[in-house]
Amino acid sequence: MAFRSDFEGTEVFKSISLSGERVVGSELTLNVEVAQPYPVPILVTCYYEDPEALTDDELMVAFQERAPVIGKKVLPPREGGDPQDKVEKQKLSFTFKVDQPGSYFAACLTPGAAENGYGLSFTVRSAG
Repeated sequence: MAFRSDFEGTEVFKSISLSGERVVGSELTLNVEVAQPYPVPILVTCYYEDPEALTDDELMVAFQERAPVIGKKVLPPREGGDPQDKVEKQKLSFTFKVDQPGSYFAACLTPGAAENGYGLSFTVRSAG
């Protein structure tokens, strides 16, 4: 899996952002803009983790198999057209809470092309 710090979009993922107060226990919202160019359903799943809190053994497991799920959605198949045609974008939002302070990483991906996932880093501080 490879994530890029400069993002120009993929066929599915167009943008990603995080909103909410980045304090332990506060509700955060991961906002993802996607496009569905394919004639088959696509599962989009978003995850998060604190990479600094992982053990060596956990680091050996694929990100999508070890990280907690923020949310997921099946995008219905696209009717007609070519995958290279311009496709209408959809906005997905998933809410979650983090229970420990730390430097986190959130990412969304599809099982068929995890290497085309996209993520962002964020820091959560202690309450008070």
